[in-house]
Amino acid sequence: MKFTPEEELRLRSIIQETTHQAVRETFEVLGVDPHDFDHVREFRQNQVWVSKYRRTAEKIGSTIIVGVTTIITGGLITAIWAYVTKR
Repeated sequence: MKFTPEEELRLRSIIQETTHQAVRETFEVLGVDPHDFDHVREFRQNQVWVSKYRRTAEKIGSTIIVGVTTIITGGLITAIWAYVTKR
């Protein structure tokens, strides 16, 4: 489909305005004022903090699972050994 230069210019304008509106609405939903640099910077810092917190929580969760599994396995092996050596 071929557009005339005027149609292409108008279409680009519509796409640009629609894109800007979508971005504005997205920031609005997130509670961020995209025109206030300090507000955007604070939002970024919050995202970085949440990301670090999530990674730390995942590491702690994995460590707890490994620890609990080790304790249970050790307990079972000890119980089996105690049963076998009683005979």
